[in-house]
Amino acid sequence: MVEVDQQQVQEGLDQTINQRAGADLHVNTHEERKGEQIDSDNWIEVRLQGKLPERRSNHCAFILTLRNEEYLYVHGGRDLKEGSIASMWRLNLSSIHSLMDDDGNFNQIAEWELVQTTGRGPGRISHHTVSVRPDKSVVFYGGLKGEDSNSEIFQFNPNTNAWLSVNPSNQS
Repeated sequence: MVEVDQQQVQEGLDQTINQRAGADLHVNTHEERKGEQIDSDNWIEVRLQGKLPERRSNHCAFILTLRNEEYLYVHGGRDLKEGSIASMWRLNLSSIHSLMDDDGNFNQIAEWELVQTTGRGPGRISHHTVSVRPDKSVVFYGGLKGEDSNSEIFQFNPNTNAWLSVNPSNQS
């Protein structure tokens, strides 16, 4: 029987993920209308410029529509050398489709945006989960703060970029 050191496996995986992190985003432009396939699966590479999110693994991500714009959010995570991360970034996905010309080439640059938040949020956290509610608020739960389990619940309001700590009631 071969013994596997789980920590070495995780560190190797983290290092591989971190080495691949960069300014590239791959988008599938598959399109269907009313069940009819318009475009076959077609992956394109979008080069992102400007300031980029820190490299990370074990983060959470979610897509949210705000003011008729669709955004990809990335929060927290873990860097192999720096440990847990507290930052949140977003990328306007709607703008990526509008950047393409008729030949499928990009005529402008897409950029990540660091989300400036207010209030006390989860802080440096990894391995956490997120749920987008019908009212567009986002609930964060669980994960690890360093090596310790986290049982706190936070709500994020993307319209105001404000955090709110949630105290679940034990009442039935």
